[in-house]
Amino acid sequence: MGTDSATFDPDAPLARSITTLDAPLIWPVTHHAKNHSPRPGGVIGADGHFVDLSHCRYTSAKRWTLPCTPDPDVPVTDMPGTWLYGGVLDPAFGHCIIESLSRLWVLDHLDTPPDGIVFLPAVHRSFYQRPKRYLAATQAVFDAFPGLPTRRACPTQPARPERLILGAQGMGGGDFSPGAPEFRAFIKRHFLPDVAPAGSENLYVSRARLSVMGNLMFEDRIEALFAANGYEIFHPEAHSLTEQVARYRAARRIVTVEGSALHVIAYALAPDQPVEIGIIPRRTTGNTASFVAQLHWQSAARVHVIDTLTRLYHPGRIYGEQSNVRALHDLRRMANELAALGLIENATPITNPTEDEIATAHAALPKQMVRMEL
Repeated sequence: MGTDSATFDPDAPLARSITTLDAPLIWPVTHHAKNHSPRPGGVIGADGHFVDLSHCRYTSAKRWTLPCTPDPDVPVTDMPGTWLYGGVLDPAFGHCIIESLSRLWVLDHLDTPPDGIVFLPAVHRSFYQRPKRYLAATQAVFDAFPGLPTRRACPTQPARPERLILGAQGMGGGDFSPGAPEFRAFIKRHFLPDVAPAGSENLYVSRARLSVMGNLMFEDRIEALFAANGYEIFHPEAHSLTEQVARYRAARRIVTVEGSALHVIAYALAPDQPVEIGIIPRRTTGNTASFVAQLHWQSAARVHVIDTLTRLYHPGRIYGEQSNVRALHDLRRMANELAALGLIENATPITNPTEDEIATAHAALPKQMVRMEL
């Protein structure tokens, strides 16, 4: 998918998409849109036409950007030198680690490295018009790739690079989840390559301490089940990316709730690392299937989905891809499935909550939540 094709083919090489433009215009997205709907922004060529190759996507069918035209009354800042177009810079970790890295593969196909990487700012209310805040919030992710150009720019006003190198988006969500061949090669070559395996062979990667709405109810009971089966309970947000990668490279069994930790796991695993991975869904969207596809294409992991969801609790309006729901699982059935898959040996040390316990947990949620049976 080199420009504006309708589907993404994970076998199709992207190297031929690379092009260099003289004096194009970077036109940043300038407004926040509800529910991830697309907004005008991208690259405009010196001829005044929008460059389709600059489109940013969540999936093939779901664009982040729309074509745009320059406003002659808006001032433009010149950017001397040669820059790589990085697409969208999103301070949200789960998006940064896929969409904001999705064009770095181009660096492996250049004879001369660019002077820097220039991005479109994802419009977050607490970040917009503060480019330094975007860069600071995403620094740890880019630090995981030694040898990148040290200069990154995220202009929130129109800017004109002297020269701009563009390549097709090589990673994203949905059908983009496998990544393009060049992207997969780049990740395995450059993502914290010198970090050695260190830690337990059995990891339960928990979301229980995250202060987000998208989570499981009674995850403390799930943690106790895995602890009783010899797993280390690992909270990745309390560790650096280097520490996370070391743990994942040492593991032989990893179970986690569906979420952005799986992106890091897929990147970190050695191409031939024998590992069993269990994914516990927290929503009824296609996100779990996207993670399964990413792991299939980017690792040798054997992946199992433990889908024992029975109920969701959500606000009056479900945001995005159910990113703000709380999920309830049948914990006894979950334990039995985990045992049948060989991910645990003892399924007995867990019980389902009573309806009174569920009602108490529901009442403690930070927002008024609506019950949805599955």
